[in-house]
Amino acid sequence: MAADSRSRAGRTASEAQKKRIKKAQRKASSERAPREKKEREEQKAGSAPMRKVSVTLPAELTDAVQDRVGRGRFSSYVADAVARQLEHDLLIELADQMDKECGPVPEELVREAEAEWPDV
Repeated sequence: MAADSRSRAGRTASEAQKKRIKKAQRKASSERAPREKKEREEQKAGSAPMRKVSVTLPAELTDAVQDRVGRGRFSSYVADAVARQLEHDLLIELADQMDKECGPVPEELVREAEAEWPDV
């Protein structure tokens, strides 16, 4: 009889544990749902998922950006600037890697390119 009551207690504890797990999963799912819904809506609209971040900038810069684009476009202006900087950084890394692998561009070719594209 003692073994029988122990197995029942084990099942009861196991069932209680399963209930706690299901409750935690439902809670996590409900907390995730609004964020995931917003991301899906943004993707449907053709834009990348957005994330709000806090950035500290000098007052002169924030004033200049707001004067130029207004408050409503501040974030997109900053996002465009960050995207351009990342592209620039990647191009510099690529050029450095190419210099390591192939050596620097010969000066004669640099002069030819400058003559071909003087405005660049």
